[in-house]
Amino acid sequence: MYGIQLGCELIPLEISELRREGWDDWLFGWESIEFVVAGTAEGPDALRLDVARRVAAQAQHFIDSAIKHLDAAIAKERFGASGDWMVQGFEFGKNPADSVNEFEVWFVIDGDIYGRWYVKFQDHGPPLGCTPGAFSRRGA
Repeated sequence: MYGIQLGCELIPLEISELRREGWDDWLFGWESIEFVVAGTAEGPDALRLDVARRVAAQAQHFIDSAIKHLDAAIAKERFGASGDWMVQGFEFGKNPADSVNEFEVWFVIDGDIYGRWYVKFQDHGPPLGCTPGAFSRRGA
């Protein structure tokens, strides 16, 4: 089974549209979803920003794939959770050990009031594409 091929399409985004949060995080919104790109005080990491713009152009594909990944592995009732997964955003480079082609999709779910869940994707290039891998829950 192959993953999602990361397309060449980039969402339109000017550097002036990014907002700095904290010391080295840069944020932008796309279709009501927050994208966080690591960088420095001077600006976002250019390579990670490029990946983020390409992922944003296909955001729903990644959200759907991540939800399937979570549903296949998580028994929601063990956490008192119910309902649908709600996307919180995408993160690129928040973990400095991640390669440029890795990113996370973050979710919450009703009933799990102290947790946030993420699914990590990695782009393996053609023909495999971006595939979900690790997932985890972190306390809020």
